[in-house]
Amino acid sequence: MELSHAIPPNIKCREGSRMRSITMVMYFIGILLAPAPGIAEHNPLLPRPHPVRYGIGSLPLHGLLVGLSQKAAAEDRFAAEAVLTEVEIHDWPSLAYRGTMVDMHDGSLPSEEGIKRQPDFLARWKANQYYLYSEASIELEGYPPLNPQGRLSQDEVRRIVAYGRERNIDVIPNLELYAHLHDLFRVEEFSGLSDLPHGTEFDPHNPKVMVLLTDWVDQIARLFPSPFVHIGFEETFQIEMAAKEGASATPTMVYVKQLTDGTRLFQQRGKHVMAWADIMLRYLQKVFGSQTMFAIWKDPFFPVYSKNPAQHREDLRQARLLAEEAEKHLDHALALGGDAATLNSLLVGSRLLDYGGQKFQTPPELDDLWQRMGRRRPKGDEWWNEWESQVFYQDHPPIVDFMEAISELRALYRTEWLVEYTSYRLGSALGRWDTEYEYWRKLQQRLRRFSDSSREGDVLPPLETLAGER
Repeated sequence: MELSHAIPPNIKCREGSRMRSITMVMYFIGILLAPAPGIAEHNPLLPRPHPVRYGIGSLPLHGLLVGLSQKAAAEDRFAAEAVLTEVEIHDWPSLAYRGTMVDMHDGSLPSEEGIKRQPDFLARWKANQYYLYSEASIELEGYPPLNPQGRLSQDEVRRIVAYGRERNIDVIPNLELYAHLHDLFRVEEFSGLSDLPHGTEFDPHNPKVMVLLTDWVDQIARLFPSPFVHIGFEETFQIEMAAKEGASATPTMVYVKQLTDGTRLFQQRGKHVMAWADIMLRYLQKVFGSQTMFAIWKDPFFPVYSKNPAQHREDLRQARLLAEEAEKHLDHALALGGDAATLNSLLVGSRLLDYGGQKFQTPPELDDLWQRMGRRRPKGDEWWNEWESQVFYQDHPPIVDFMEAISELRALYRTEWLVEYTSYRLGSALGRWDTEYEYWRKLQQRLRRFSDSSREGDVLPPLETLAGER
């Protein structure tokens, strides 16, 4: 960035003076610029008899220069020929990682020179990461038939990596290690590695897949010195199709196995692994539609809502497994000292997805228990053992678990809200959580009242009638 472009007209700068980022510490004779807390462009200039070094926080360059301009206009000592003899500027960004992903696969393949223009441009805006997205767009030794006209050579990649490093930009591989690999599977030699004939996704249960992935990971890890790698895993459209075609695993097993295997290979080579997670939400969306967040608060026993979860038990189970897997990784990242503000927010989201999955798993499971009671209430021990103690007794049946879970999540949600937002509308948002707790408390109360008022041999009504709000 040319410093002279931003300097007010009554402050001059030598040609060629440059500054690279946002936040700065200034050191000069007799002048102190210090922002007021929380006011970005506050710019008092305080005279000092001796050299001063002062941290400016996140004060923009504009605020510093305007302040200097105002001081120059206000004091005689800053005459037309006055000179600020020395300025030392130290700056740092508010975000540690500032990256952009650029697709090398869909559409035309950029040339090496075309790619290099992109880090040039991004460096001007203080980016420090460049994600090079490839499905089969990087040459890998031993795979000559793989996309021969549509890939960057390894030498080109090395030069691009070096070019980015000169501009303080880390070039990071953004790969696909599960889906979007038709370019590989259309080659007959590798077609058998797909979960479907000439498909787009790996079959994780084929032992030859790990042999190929290990080779790929070795080459990519050597080619890109970055500590980071992105392994893809979005838009795994063929998981369900493969299951219908008789594949050997459930969708979740397929996904988690491949994700775990790919992650482990890169971690063994010292890399920090990233991946997409759209599959986690997709299973809940199959049950509730696209408005998953609103659906979580619906009455799971209401007939219109309870019918769909009953038909999607496996989808709910898979959504919960993936949410719990995310919780493990987030807990691990927190233990390693990761950014708590970001990770805790994601952790609350994962736990809420897990809660939503369990909430809508429960009505079909309770209805199964209810049907086992028969048409009439059984004798006392059987009623207690198979229904009351299992469903609404105070010591950890599912209804009590829901009350405890939503109370804990409410407290966590409130904490994370106040980390990111003001208290405006917080009470309205927390009302959903309070209503959710009351829903389960009232359901427990209705079931207990029925248990206390009915007797052995009484006709049992449909559970949805008994559980419904009245």
